[in-house]
Amino acid sequence: MRRCAIFWRMRCGSCRLVKFSYPTPFEMGEVYQRLILDTMASKENYVDGIIRVYNNEICEVIDNYNGSAFYEPSYVIARAYQNGGF
Repeated sequence: MRRCAIFWRMRCGSCRLVKFSYPTPFEMGEVYQRLILDTMASKENYVDGIIRVYNNEICEVIDNYNGSAFYEPSYVIARAYQNGGF
């Protein structure tokens, strides 16, 4: 079951209920797993890759669900990681 936040949006004097769902921990894990594997050096082990990615500033951008970084394709996230940001 997904966690949901419900917001009221005002448009032209009428209220409309909008449902917004946050990514699950598994969906977040998939994004980070792809980023780790896409940016891993040939002789780097998984633990070093995890530490390297999670200590990078790009995690703050990916974890901000108000932005679009989390929803970008994996190659765009990997390229942004290598370029130092979005």
